[in-house]
Amino acid sequence: MFSEWLDRLRGTVVVEIRGFRPDAMLDAMRSANIVVRQAKFRRIERRGGAVEDVLEVRLSTRDALRLRPLLKRTGCRMRVRAKYGWPFWLARLSRNASFAVGACMFMSVFFLLSQIVWDVDVEIEGSRLTTEQVLKAAETYGLRPYRWKFSLPPVETMAAELYRYIPDASWIGVEWRGTRATIRVVEMKRPEPRPVKGPRHLVASRDAEVTAIFAETGRPVVRPHALVRKGDVLISGWIGTDERKIAVAAEGTVRGLVWDIVEVEVPLARTVRTYTGGTSVRYAVAWGDRRFRLPGVGTAKSGEEKVEERLFTLRWGDWVSPLGVVRQEVRRTRTATIVWTQEQAMEAARAEIRKAVEFRYGEEIGPVRENILQVRADNDKVYLKAHVEVEIDIAQEQPIAPAENGASS
Repeated sequence: MFSEWLDRLRGTVVVEIRGFRPDAMLDAMRSANIVVRQAKFRRIERRGGAVEDVLEVRLSTRDALRLRPLLKRTGCRMRVRAKYGWPFWLARLSRNASFAVGACMFMSVFFLLSQIVWDVDVEIEGSRLTTEQVLKAAETYGLRPYRWKFSLPPVETMAAELYRYIPDASWIGVEWRGTRATIRVVEMKRPEPRPVKGPRHLVASRDAEVTAIFAETGRPVVRPHALVRKGDVLISGWIGTDERKIAVAAEGTVRGLVWDIVEVEVPLARTVRTYTGGTSVRYAVAWGDRRFRLPGVGTAKSGEEKVEERLFTLRWGDWVSPLGVVRQEVRRTRTATIVWTQEQAMEAARAEIRKAVEFRYGEEIGPVRENILQVRADNDKVYLKAHVEVEIDIAQEQPIAPAENGASS
């Protein structure tokens, strides 16, 4: 590998040697310690039917200059067929000086332009910071368009310094993409300020059996397994001794078991739409929200179908052409009737009970325990009535009356 690069640096030539005995010339070169890179014999037919032996050798430029005495001794003649290497390339380039100067100037200008910051992009993960704020902070530090890249510090240093100008950022990264600088900012997630609440109690929202109570602020009044009625105080907003009481906003969580009656009905027969597997594609012209079918493009078949559209329009920046082409993929469907047994309908009714309880008390509920009170089948439907027991959050706010607050203080 090193010798190949050395040959390119010094230059090599391919020489064609002709004469009575070219092989004698090869022996003479070996005796003169001339290094031959490549050598091959070939025969050529001359005019008149004569055949002549030709020797082609590849050797360095320095050794090619030593062939003249050997040619006289052997009676051969030579002709240079090709030249390779930097010396010959520079010689050809010197004959085209204007091209060489233009190429050098082009490469120099291209290199200088590639060392300029042409644009600064900002990518923000969050909603509080704006692109203008980040660009202003970067410009204050020195990262702005039309600035030399080599005059700026490494990207790690720039990212660390930008923290001083963007205090609401939890992470900042700077990346070079050619002549474009990209600043990535991840906002710091701060907890939202809790609203200021006045003095209050937490009372029971309905009759229940307390299963768990946790008071963040205030004084617990009841204990687990206690039965409470709607309006009973669960966590009092009064804290302190009898001589000195302070009214605070009671906060906490109180879970309790409540009881209710739920009635649901489930049909034994249901009609559903299923896909048949048949599909077709048709096209239409779109103008705004209107569609115009193209005649002869796509076939229309009778039956139910579901159409999925894909709109193709011309765009230029923020401008969108109102005219476009719609590709409609039509999937054939059919209507099927599913008939359940009474056991399957009962399982579906139990699932409906859970949904009804979630709709009534919210999704943050505990396990639902039901006791079936009545089951009735009538008019292809199953009617189910159940007594349910579910654990929910039973605490609700009740402000402390100003008169009570003033009398106690």
